[in-house]
Formats: sequence, structure tokens, C-alpha cells
Amino acid sequence: MKIEKKTLIGSIIAAGLLLAGLGVYAGYDDPQGADFTPMTIPYQGVLERDGGLVNGTVHFRLSLWNAAAEGTRIWGPEEHEDVTVQDGRFSLIIGETAALSHSHMENKPVFLQIEPQIVGLDADYETLAHRQQLHASPYAIRAYRAMYAETAAVVDSLEDHNIYTNGSNVGIGSAPSASASLRVGGSGGANVELEVNGRIKSEGGSGGIWVADDQFIGATSGGPGLWKNGWRFYVDSAGNSNVSGDLNVSGKVKGKNLDLDCERKEVELPSGDDVQRYLTCSSGYLMTGCGCMSHYRACDGTILTSATRCLIQNGGDRAAWGWAICCRVN
Repeated sequence: MKIEKKTLIGSIIAAGLLLAGLGVYAGYDDPQGADFTPMTIPYQGVLERDGGLVNGTVHFRLSLWNAAAEGTRIWGPEEHEDVTVQDGRFSLIIGETAALSHSHMENKPVFLQIEPQIVGLDADYETLAHRQQLHASPYAIRAYRAMYAETAAVVDSLEDHNIYTNGSNVGIGSAPSASASLRVGGSGGANVELEVNGRIKSEGGSGGIWVADDQFIGATSGGPGLWKNGWRFYVDSAGNSNVSGDLNVSGKVKGKNLDLDCERKEVELPSGDDVQRYLTCSSGYLMTGCGCMSHYRACDGTILTSATRCLIQNGGDRAAWGWAICCRVN
């Protein structure tokens, strides 16, 4: 004799709790190990046999499919053994042993297939004739796309506010791809500003900021540096500043406790009106001052002709001496 079984279920309870769970991403596999509530579905049903309510112990096998008949299984099977059935009524927790995630329910119809096995009567599981489609409750539909969230454990995207994610990457702007850990950009050549009240910190000592395709502000082996087809300015491991190329300064260069290396240049001017001599600094030195001296007030004066050269002129019939101070920063 063929055994007929059928299962009735309060569909609003099962499907409603399922999609409400989706709204908060219950059961999400968090890479940092956060404690999320497991995503499960309370399921209540009634089991009949030959028109009568079943009493006893029943094994159940559950699975989710993408079609009412045939189709592809998208979750399961999950087995529940030794379930007590009284007056036909039973309760199960779908997802109790086989993990459920929002991806199993996303953007497609979902159908529940139930296979009972009455202990002592059935040799194997028997598939019920009809699969049941899962539907969302009104609250779950509202929670599927949240407008506001005071606290969100996981956010896939905030597309209405131009924030996109790709795994652990985040993109912010008109339409940037989330192709880096944090990428801020615009479309159509729009200017993008990033205002930071605090610090931009790079871990590992090898990061930096690209300000143009060939210009980079980042970290060298010793400290910060500016790069343009090579490190143009950088701080070495001893804390010294190094410049590759010309250093043009508009304004003043100030400092305290400068380490200067200076030299004194001298020259004797023989007697005679308008006798001239030049004093020139050594390579790498700059002239900080020059002058002329004579016991008989015979000097006409001095002229600084360049940053490294001074002209000294005698103006009498007695000898005079010229001097200059040249310095460089060590």
C-alpha cells in the first residue's frame, strides 16, 4: 500500500523570519571573527499519514531549490534526526547544522523541499509531492534595503551615497571602482578633495600618497621623502635632509644651532690709489661678509660682486688688507 504524506506549514512564520534575518545579515562569515547571530529559520508543520495525524519519531531531510520542480539545489541537504511529532505537529530549525547565508536567498525564488522518514515504518526518506516557496513578511521586505542604520556590522554598499565596496576594499566618489583598500575619485574629470583632520598613516614604512602619475610623497628607508623620477628630497636614517637637484627658496631659510663650516680669506693691497684685489670663496662656500682695513685709513671700500666673490679697493699711498668670511652648512 502506498503511504501518502503531506506537510502543512505556517508560511508567514518561516519565510518572514528568514528574510528578516537577511535584513541584518545574520550568519555572515565575518573575517575578523565578530559574534553574529546564526542565520536560521524556525519551521513548524503538520505531518499526516493516510489522512491521520502522525505520532512518534520522525527523521527529516531539508533542502532549498531554485524551482518548484526539478531545478538546482542551492542549499542542503540538512538532516534532523529523532524529531518528536505529536498530533502531527513538529518544529525544526532550518540552518541548525548546515550554514545558511544571504547568498542562498538573494535575487531568486527559493523553494523548501521536505523529506520525512517515519521511524519504524519507512525504510528511507520520502520526498513530499510539492515544494513550498518561501515568501517575505512585510517587515522583512522593509529591512531588505535599510534607509538608516544606527549601527551596521556589515555593509555591502551605500550606492545612493556613492560608497562602494569590493571585499575589504572601499571606493568613494562619483563612480570609482573599489580597486584599492581606499580609493576616492570622481567621473568626468571632476575635482576630488579629501580633507583629513588628523593623520594619514601608512603601516609598514613603505606606503605613501601619489599626487600625480609621476609624483609621490612617501617613506624611504630612513624617513619621509618626495619622489619625481627618483627621490628629490628625503631624510636619511641619521635624520639628515638630502636634496637631489636645485633647492629654490622664496623667502628665508631660518634655523637654530646650525652646523656651519667657515673659512677666512685675506689679501694684501700694496700702496697706490685705486689698487684692487678680489677675494673668492672655495667651492661650496658662500660669502657672508668682506671688508678692508688700514692703519692709515687708506681703504676706499669693498663691493660684493657675487655670492662668492668680493672686490676690495685701496685708496691711498699706504698698504691695506682685505678680508672675507665664507661659510657652508654641514
